[in-house]
Amino acid sequence: MDAPLLPFRHFLLGLAVVAVWGTNFVVIHEGLKHLPPLLFAALRFLFAALPGILLFPRPRVPWSHLAAYGVLIGTGQFGLLFIAMNGLISPGLASLVIQSQVFFTIALAMRLSGETIRPFQWVALGLGLAGLGVILTHTDGTTTPLGLALVLVAALSWAGGNIVARHSRVTNMLPYVIWGSVFSAPPLFALSFMLEGWDAIRAGLAQADAVTWAAVLWQTVGNTMFGYAAWGWLLSRHPAALVTPMALLVPLFGMGASALLLGEPLPMWKIAAALLVMSGLVLGLLYPRWQRRLTKKGAAGVPGAPDRCFGKLLSDDRLDLRLRALLGEALREERREIDRVDHQRREAGIARHVGDDLPREREQKARALDEEDRQHVLLREALEAEHAAVFEFHVKQRVG
Repeated sequence: MDAPLLPFRHFLLGLAVVAVWGTNFVVIHEGLKHLPPLLFAALRFLFAALPGILLFPRPRVPWSHLAAYGVLIGTGQFGLLFIAMNGLISPGLASLVIQSQVFFTIALAMRLSGETIRPFQWVALGLGLAGLGVILTHTDGTTTPLGLALVLVAALSWAGGNIVARHSRVTNMLPYVIWGSVFSAPPLFALSFMLEGWDAIRAGLAQADAVTWAAVLWQTVGNTMFGYAAWGWLLSRHPAALVTPMALLVPLFGMGASALLLGEPLPMWKIAAALLVMSGLVLGLLYPRWQRRLTKKGAAGVPGAPDRCFGKLLSDDRLDLRLRALLGEALREERREIDRVDHQRREAGIARHVGDDLPREREQKARALDEEDRQHVLLREALEAEHAAVFEFHVKQRVG
């Protein structure tokens, strides 16, 4: 069976999103010519929160989750990133180094779940660290060790925000980001007053021209409204395995735009660093999917093994014990992905008609959806527990 592909128009939409996110580092560079970095970041989230909370209902998550996400993404990620890009690191390298959030996210998730790092993840991490080491050994006036350290801490904060969002179990990130911005702007404004001072703020606002304000608005309209809305729309219609790998193109757009529009040089050491970091990202993100695909192909070639019968596949004594374990994990992951896409599609259907519903009817639909999802999750957990018990039984038989 051929692997599914994105429709061409949907592929172009995803490409437009990653192009916006990648070239945004050049836009940030333009905005920082007049605005202090913390003030710039505060304005970004202010303009995302003020109109946004009037257009989108608050996600049904605890306020503490929104606050944690807002502080980690606002102050931790963008506050530090803007400070670093204010003369401490070039836009192209910033777009590359910030992608180390992938490694931090995997490490934090494994730390919280108690899992051990697998061999391919060690290799991916080693490639990423090698790329960062190349950058560190070639720092100059535009790329400093302090700038590199600030972007790495920003990437760690981004990873923390990812973990918070994951525990919130949100399916539509746009309202989540907008309401999280309510908690991003105030600390950024406070830090701007304390660290940058009123004189710098007043001078920055007075010197800001049309390009500066366009850069500020682009943070809200381009990156937040368009970026998260279009990305969420794609994820609601296609498996994440088809959509998320496109995010690997963000550093390519970032470094390319910085070279073309700002004249940032691309010596061989930058290209080598980019190849090392990108290789680590590709390995860390795509290797598990390649492994699951190979496992499914191997299982399809076993005589008498049905394609879609989970219990019979696990009970087939002709399958190797390790193959059964990998196949069971792959099928469970596939079912989780199907459940997540179904949930997003149901929410998208409600969102399309929300303008025609009365508030009470909308609340009733939301509660019904929550209850349906809860029952769905309980059923899946029961099935997985049953499959695990069957698998354990056959393992004991095999060992015995």
